[in-house]
Amino acid sequence: MDREEILELLCSKYVYVIRLMKIMGVDENDVEDVATEVFIDAFRGLDNLRDPEKLVPWLKKIARNRASKYFRKRAKRKEISNMIKTEMGEIDIFDTIADEVTVEKLLQDAERRGMVRDMINNLPDVSRRVIRMRFWGEYKHSEIAEIMNININTEKSIYRRSLKHLKEQYLNILRKEERDEWKR
Repeated sequence: MDREEILELLCSKYVYVIRLMKIMGVDENDVEDVATEVFIDAFRGLDNLRDPEKLVPWLKKIARNRASKYFRKRAKRKEISNMIKTEMGEIDIFDTIADEVTVEKLLQDAERRGMVRDMINNLPDVSRRVIRMRFWGEYKHSEIAEIMNININTEKSIYRRSLKHLKEQYLNILRKEERDEWKR
């Protein structure tokens, strides 16, 4: 395969990389930017690709590295916003004309989602990716195992252990909140 054919094959994988970025949990607004960075890295490193048959795994590795950089950068600059995500989409808490109970419920729901997001973000990298792919990517166990290049039984074990760990964490938080309520 000559360089032009490899470039053409690489360019044909754009939608695939976009899908990978979404699966890995890259924010919808940043998916195309991160995917573009993946392709820039791939074009720069094209001479390092020894076997054109292994283009997809090589591209997956570049995408994984770029996604990791993205999450590290994003963690450093935690953004504070008055936007709250609800089942109906994002709303601006300051633009909401509602009674106190509705606003309080919105804040509690947002806090719970934030708590769950933080618990998931504190999982080990592999567990976090499995959970995100399963729930947000709606992938089957076999698809996740293939994407992550692991045995399906290993993937299922990681999934079950991660859910168990999240459940234990959540119950501990609820118990702590209950104890705090009794102290008041």
